Amino acid sequence: MIDTLRARGGGLVGHLLLALLITGPAALRPTTTLLGSPNVDVWNHAWGPWYFLASARAGKLPWETTLLAAPDGGVLWFIDPLLGLFGAPLAAVIGVAATWNVMMTLAVAFGSYGAWRFAEALGAPAPARWVASAALAGSAWLSCELHNGISEAVNLGPMALALAFTAEALNAPPGARPWVKVGLGVGLAAIVSPYLGLATGVCVLVRALGAWRWAWAAALTAVALAAPTIMALRAQLQHPFGIIKHPPEMNAMLAAHNAVDPRAFLAPLGFRSVDLSAEGFEHSPYLGLVALALGVWGVVGAERRGALLAWAAAGLTCAALALGPYLYWDGAFVEVSGRKLMLPWAFVQSVIPGLAITHPLRLAAPTLAVTAALAALGAARLGPRAWIFVAPVLLDGLLFSGAPWPVTVSPASIPAVYAEIPAGGEGVVLDLPTDAGTTMSTSRYLYYQTAHGHPIPYAPDARAATSPLLRRASFRALAALCRRRADEQTSLGFDGGPQDDVRRGDLTAEGVRYVILHREMDPHVTPGLRAALEAGLGPGVEIGDAVLWDLNAAP
Repeated sequence: MIDTLRARGGGLVGHLLLALLITGPAALRPTTTLLGSPNVDVWNHAWGPWYFLASARAGKLPWETTLLAAPDGGVLWFIDPLLGLFGAPLAAVIGVAATWNVMMTLAVAFGSYGAWRFAEALGAPAPARWVASAALAGSAWLSCELHNGISEAVNLGPMALALAFTAEALNAPPGARPWVKVGLGVGLAAIVSPYLGLATGVCVLVRALGAWRWAWAAALTAVALAAPTIMALRAQLQHPFGIIKHPPEMNAMLAAHNAVDPRAFLAPLGFRSVDLSAEGFEHSPYLGLVALALGVWGVVGAERRGALLAWAAAGLTCAALALGPYLYWDGAFVEVSGRKLMLPWAFVQSVIPGLAITHPLRLAAPTLAVTAALAALGAARLGPRAWIFVAPVLLDGLLFSGAPWPVTVSPASIPAVYAEIPAGGEGVVLDLPTDAGTTMSTSRYLYYQTAHGHPIPYAPDARAATSPLLRRASFRALAALCRRRADEQTSLGFDGGPQDDVRRGDLTAEGVRYVILHREMDPHVTPGLRAALEAGLGPGVEIGDAVLWDLNAAP
C-alpha cells in the first residue's frame, strides 16, 4: 500500500514537472503574467473564475448577469464551467492571474496523467508511459491552445481518461460497471467542452462497436452527466436575451476561417491550415513525426495487433471528422465539377442541421491521445529504456513542430486609472477603443473588470459589434473611429461617411459613468478618439497610459 502510494505520488510530481516545463514562463511569474497571448482569448477565459466568484458573493447562479452587455445584461453560460467552478475559490485566495496560471498548469498535468493512464491501459510498461505523457502534454496542440488562452481546448485529461477507461472495460469481465466508468469519463469531457465530449464519444463508439451489449451503460451515464451543462449552453444560445449569439448561418460563415488542411496533422515547422496570425490565433493538430513513427511500430510490432488497429481506426475516424464538411487543401476548398468535395462531417451536419460545430479541428483531440498511447507501446518494444524517447518526442512537439513555445504571456497588471474608480460602485465603465484591429486585445476589458467590478457594455468577445450601446449615436461615433475587420466595418455601417458628435447625455442615458481611453491599445486611433471625446465631454484626466472622464463630474 505504502509502495503504491509512493509510486503514484512520484508519478504525480512527474506530471506536474512536465506541465511546468510547458507553462514555464507564467509559472515563474504567476501573479504578474497571464499564460497566453494578449491578442486572443486569454482575457475572457481568465475572467471566468471571477465571474463565478462574483455571482456567488451576490447569491446568484452564474447565469443572468448585468456585468456584461451593460446596461441591458442578459443570459451568459461561461464556456468553461469547470474552470469557473474550481477556479472561483482559488481566485478568492490567490487572485485572478495566479488562478488562471495554476488552473492551466494543472490542466496540462491532468492531460499528461490521462495519456499515461491510457498507455497503461493498453499495456505499456511504466517507463514507456512517459512517452505518451510527453506526446500529449508536449504537443503542438497544447502549446497553441495555451497561446490562444482557450482553456477548454487545453483540458484534454478527461478525454484521455475516458479512452483509458474504455481500454480497461474492453478487457474486463462482461458487465455494465466498467462501462459506467467510461460514461463518467465521456460525460466529464462533455462538461469541459461539447466538442471534447462529442469527439471522445465518437472515439469510444468506434472502438467499442464489438461491445455494444454493455457499452449502452456508458452512453446512458455520459448523457446523464453531461445533459445539464449541454442544455444550459443550448438554452443560452437560443435565449432571446443571450449575451452570446450563434446565428444559424455561423457554420457556413466560419467554414473557411476554421478550415483544416489534412497536411496539418503531419507537417512540422509551423504549417497552418489557415494563417490566422493577423488575429493572433495559432491552431495545430500536428501529431509529431517521432510519436507517429513510434506509434506505427507499436502496432506493427505487436503480436496481437487487432485491438491496436481498432484504436488506430477510432483515432483516424476522429481525424476525418475534424477535417470539417469539405476537403480543404493549400488555401482553398477542393472542388469537383464545380462543387466542394464533401467529407463525412457534412453528412453529420445534414442529419443534425442545428449542430453548431464551428471549430471542427477540436474533434481531433482523441487522435492525439491515441497517437500518444500507441507511441508508448512502440517505445516499449524498442528496449527497456523506453524513457529515452521522451526527449525526442518533446523536441518534436515543442520546437520542430513550429509551435508557439515558450508560450507567450500577457501582463497581469491592472492600469492605474482603475484605482480612481470606486470598486463595485454604480455606473457603467466604457473602455475605449472599442476594437483593436483584427485581434481580441480589447477583451482585456473583462480582465480589468475583475479589479473595478462595474458593468461594461461588451460581451466576452469585447468589441463594438457585441455592445448594446450601438443604438446610441455617440457610441457609434466613437466606434466608427476604431479599427476592425473590413467586413465588420461594413456590416456596422461605418463606411458611409461622418458620424454624429459625442454627447454626454447620450451616454449617461445608458448608465455610463466612466469613459476610459487606453492610449496604447491602438495608438493609430488614439488622437481621433481623444479629440472626439474632448469635443463632447471636455478634457479628461490623464492617469498613466489612460485618460479618464467621469460623466458625473462637472464638464
